[in-house]
Amino acid sequence: MRKALGLWLIIMIFGMTVSTGMSSNYVVAVTTGDPYEAFWDILNKEAELVVGVENGNLSLVSDLIQNSRLGAENAANISALIWQALEELEASGIKTYYTAEELQEMAQNISENGLPQETVDALKEQGWTDEQIQALEEYIVQNGANITEDFNMTAFLKDFSVAFVEVGFKYNHYEAWALEKWKWSQPAEAPTANNGELINPVLADSWAQFYHAYAVSDYVRMEEFIKSLRDSTYNFLTYQKRFVSLTFLCNRSVITKTGTLDHVNWSDNGSMVFTTLVTSPTDGGFILNTTTYYWPSALQAYELISNIMTLVKARNYGNNNSEVQWILNQKVSELRNALKVIIVSTGTSTVYVSDEPVYPIEPIDPIYPIEPELPVLLVSTTSPEESSTPELSESTTSITPADEITLLALDPNNEEGRLVVDSVDVEVVEVTLDYVTYKVVVYLHVEDNAVSNVNAEFQGTELSDSQYVGFLYPDDSLVVESTVSGKVYGSGQVTVSGTVKITYTPSSGPTPNSVELASEEREITKSYSKTITLEDDVDPSKIYVSIATYDENGDGTVTADEDVTFKVVVRNENSNADVSGVCWINVVYPISSNERGNRTFSVSVNAPAGGSDVETFGSVHYAWSGTFMYTGKCSLDQYTKSFDGYVTVVTDTSPMNPSNSLFSVELIAYPTELEGGGEVYLQVKAWNYDGSLIPVMGYIEIDGDRRSIDAKIPADESGDSLLTFTYNVIGVGNHTFKLFLDNQDGEPNGIGEEHWSEVTVEVKTGDQLKQVTSECDPLYFKYNMGNYEATLTCRLTIYNGYDYDLKVTGDIVSDIDVSILNKYLQLQAGSSSPVVSYIDPTTIPTGGYSTITSIAHFKISKPDILVIGDIFPYWEDAWNDIQVEGIYGAMVPVEIIHDVPFDKLGIQRFTLQSSVYIEVDHIAVVADLATDAYLTYKLGSKVMPVANIKFIKDALTRLPPEVREKINPIIEQISINWLANWIKERAITWWRG
Repeated sequence: MRKALGLWLIIMIFGMTVSTGMSSNYVVAVTTGDPYEAFWDILNKEAELVVGVENGNLSLVSDLIQNSRLGAENAANISALIWQALEELEASGIKTYYTAEELQEMAQNISENGLPQETVDALKEQGWTDEQIQALEEYIVQNGANITEDFNMTAFLKDFSVAFVEVGFKYNHYEAWALEKWKWSQPAEAPTANNGELINPVLADSWAQFYHAYAVSDYVRMEEFIKSLRDSTYNFLTYQKRFVSLTFLCNRSVITKTGTLDHVNWSDNGSMVFTTLVTSPTDGGFILNTTTYYWPSALQAYELISNIMTLVKARNYGNNNSEVQWILNQKVSELRNALKVIIVSTGTSTVYVSDEPVYPIEPIDPIYPIEPELPVLLVSTTSPEESSTPELSESTTSITPADEITLLALDPNNEEGRLVVDSVDVEVVEVTLDYVTYKVVVYLHVEDNAVSNVNAEFQGTELSDSQYVGFLYPDDSLVVESTVSGKVYGSGQVTVSGTVKITYTPSSGPTPNSVELASEEREITKSYSKTITLEDDVDPSKIYVSIATYDENGDGTVTADEDVTFKVVVRNENSNADVSGVCWINVVYPISSNERGNRTFSVSVNAPAGGSDVETFGSVHYAWSGTFMYTGKCSLDQYTKSFDGYVTVVTDTSPMNPSNSLFSVELIAYPTELEGGGEVYLQVKAWNYDGSLIPVMGYIEIDGDRRSIDAKIPADESGDSLLTFTYNVIGVGNHTFKLFLDNQDGEPNGIGEEHWSEVTVEVKTGDQLKQVTSECDPLYFKYNMGNYEATLTCRLTIYNGYDYDLKVTGDIVSDIDVSILNKYLQLQAGSSSPVVSYIDPTTIPTGGYSTITSIAHFKISKPDILVIGDIFPYWEDAWNDIQVEGIYGAMVPVEIIHDVPFDKLGIQRFTLQSSVYIEVDHIAVVADLATDAYLTYKLGSKVMPVANIKFIKDALTRLPPEVREKINPIIEQISINWLANWIKERAITWWRG
């Protein structure tokens, strides 16, 4: 269906908007007057140059680099034009959401009457011929009946604008690839020494300048500085600049020195080894200070810099899609990590300069001048390399205090949480002769710090889903799976493809005791594609993969300083087909009490038909107690099976229990310091000393507010998490969280074994306008005359950290996205938006708070049953009951973007991200379905009009003739079964309030 839309509906609607956008005074890339025509020219040239370089013609590298840069800029420009076309569409009030029925009707109209003249004119303006337009009409006639899904033009154009940013990334990848072909043709072996880590001193100054512009969202200066950083990096990677400025962070000061880039080695996997030389004067000569660095991610950093330039250009051209900003945030975070270098070695030597006087010599013909030889540094050389002879001139040094932004940019230990996607796989769920179903599996882990609000959105072939993960600790590994797709039909083979968008919020500061949530959202987009053979003897549902773990002493309990052996078990219950392939596992293990490492193993497996195969991955040493994840997958022919789990390690002695207690508990909160307020994650840890299951009850008291707890401590609980939940904290000062649990009645009355634990969270004053909390009420669908209706209420709290009051000067403009519920949103009365927001109070005093409340209405509508000849209207109604029951219990992500106008700050944007639990009036659903079944049994297909019923006839005869003449045609169309259904709906609606 979407392919059909791509060939006609998109052209009809999007084509007109693009032509409108082209006629406006937008900024256009200087490649050509028509960026769309230039797109194809650049693309064709890129293909030719890539083939040439791949075939060994390295003289084309510079041309490929130049063309790739033009392509990336062109893609950024087109992405902005698409976004601006969307903005024009929304501003004009043109309908952008079409149901499948509306699309079918449009196709029918076109098949009968041809394309509308205005559409024909728009297509001709874009260069379409009469023959092409006729072919389009014929295609619509042939494929209109295949339309089975709704089409959201707004969502499509949003995705399309991001897709062209991804096109820019592809050009950037080819530019980096060209550099790799040129300079990494024979890479040397990378060094292993590690004597410290810092931001690349050759690029640190340019990076810090960009980061200052990024921190204040100054996109104009961002573009200026990212270009400077790209140029500097290019000169560095190609070794075109010998004299450099070196920038270091030391004791909260920025030290800048002039120096020489002495020599460069291009090493494995796009890495580099380089040596810098800094000179200082001494008696009779110079002191030469040499430092050799290893840059593991040199080529990756260059590609990231180019990607950031594409994103910044897209914003400056006019692409205001919030996803562009989120992707920018992610790329900047990845670049900060990629700019880190490792100190391999340092050295010092002295060169003495002769102070003997120089006497003139009478010239003797002929004279052949000889270049003087300078001292050669004793530095190891490894091919391939380039080096220069240093000129002995004194280096200059400057020292300036580092501001907070510079500290964040240059301190390698000032880390923010970063989510890393390891891979995205397609797992086939069902295969038949004519269709398949599948699910998408994402493998990810967390680096450097914690992350929160993790959400994965899946869009692809017959697949639309989202999964909310929430909070993850540093070093956590996770496997996120989509729901199973719809049936994908085909013959012989089918190809499924799509994208996964993962959004999250990073945390900064020390963890776990002082996690501060950073303000920016980040987004990672990954694509997937897989071709699946339909006629296959293997049924993937009959393949089972499990992991077996064996501790060193075999007692079933893993204690600290014990090895654990991992084995994979592949069970094949297919009776006529063997399965074989490769399994791999990634195991997280403790290096110290607060540091973790990773081990990866892989093995080949071969499970015969009806049999199993057990293979050993290897062993891992667990030196410290805790809970440690493992993730992995098995690739078996065309099928993939994922798995994950964890190993719990306890201390090698029984927990100390001097008071002979049955259990103990501890309450942990993070973060314990907040600026202005925010969300606090609470965790209850428990220890069981009794060896049997212990039911406990009690509460957590938060600023006088109690939340009840009713839980069970497992027999083997040893400091593991018993409960986790979140709480929004506002108000400057200390907030105390108190936990009480006992094993009797949940009250602190001396009955049973009682335990207390408490923790304090401090809310500090801030110095800016900050979003501190967000939450949404559960979504409750209530029955109303065969329809199901619900109201969503969400709240976002803002803290004013400025030293002056702020006043809201106008209406709040809000945009809402509720994933699978978007199609049920209803426009508010008198508004063009499905969400209405207001703020209270409208004046936020300094140090005070204000809350934005948003309200949106949903309606799952009963199909139109007032159609002459309908026989079973109650079955249409029953379908609605089944539809609403299908979404019960789902956790749906909610995103509401607010643009709020302030008197002193202008428009400020806040983004609420939460998830909402869907509830349904089950009693009404059951009553409605039961009544529908009863009416079907009793009334069957009785379509006798109610006008034929005697008391109706008698009533009609009493009406004046002119009234009877008008009402008779209406009454004659109302059948008995429709009337029964209407009475039923009125009764259930009244009964359920």
